[in-house]
Amino acid sequence: MSARRSSNFTPLPPQPALLPGGGAGIAHTPRRTPAHNNIVGATPATLHKIHPNTADLSLAKLPPSSSSQQQQQPGTSQQPLPPQPIVRLSRVASDLYHPSLDFASLQARIRAYNSAFDAYVSDQLLLTEQDKTDARTELAERQDKIRAVRRELERQSRSQRELWDTVNDERAQDKRLKNALAILTSQHAALSDQLADTQAERAEVQTRLESRRRVKQAQRNQLQAQRAQNAPELANLQRVLGCRIERRAPKVATNSSSLSGGEYVRFSFGLLARPALSSREGVASRGMEEQDDEAWFVLDVSKPTYEVPEHFPPLPPTALANLLSELNSTRALYSFIKQMREALREETERGAL
Repeated sequence: MSARRSSNFTPLPPQPALLPGGGAGIAHTPRRTPAHNNIVGATPATLHKIHPNTADLSLAKLPPSSSSQQQQQPGTSQQPLPPQPIVRLSRVASDLYHPSLDFASLQARIRAYNSAFDAYVSDQLLLTEQDKTDARTELAERQDKIRAVRRELERQSRSQRELWDTVNDERAQDKRLKNALAILTSQHAALSDQLADTQAERAEVQTRLESRRRVKQAQRNQLQAQRAQNAPELANLQRVLGCRIERRAPKVATNSSSLSGGEYVRFSFGLLARPALSSREGVASRGMEEQDDEAWFVLDVSKPTYEVPEHFPPLPPTALANLLSELNSTRALYSFIKQMREALREETERGAL
């Protein structure tokens, strides 16, 4: 039972002062009077005043032992025991022993609490049963959905197998046309593998190919326009200086791996021997096919840094390295071509001596 204080609790009256040297909670015991000795059943050990809101823990006073009685001298009168201290209990414990404490209100509250708790338990049991029923229903619905999804997956698997059969038939037809579609064989095989995918992906691939085709066409048009613009200048260089510019691989095959792949431009120079004016006019009047290349060099333009993998006649390594260093630092290609022509001309004249 809870030690809650009742509503009709009466506070304790003022207590007497503590005994000198006594501990906390020990009150002074009033002196016994003859009126206290008239209590029926009282013994000398219990004849003292007890406050109604206090409890005496010394009531169970043991009688003197037989050994002490034997030690008492015969003929001596028994002296009254000294007053015993009263040990006060806590306020809550003293309330429990209060004769006017009423538990009716507390019991009524306990009964009301029990009724409310029973009603709460009943409601929760009903709600739990309802939740269990709802959970079973939801579980059954989910199982039905799972079975429906499995049936749909089986149907989709059959459709996919039929679609793969169709794809295999189309692959067989593509093989018969590979001579005409040799360039697009890998792309067509990739598209055939992706035929089971969505139409949106195939549309995206087609859009990408169309965009690439437009870019290639734009580059082709730009190159044609640039070629048409450079044609008169190239013809003038060929007529006056005997210079031809061609896009090709190096003429002399070597074991160096730097010559494999890449983009190479070959510059050929004629009219380097400084012939007489009449001879120069005669040579200039001939076509390109009739002129012999006196000097040439190949320029590698496939890398950010220009390189000259081949040239004729051979130049000193130091001179060629200086020219390439200046080209890569200034990016002045026209000046480099003129300097290379001058260096090749000097080397040709030096070899002719």
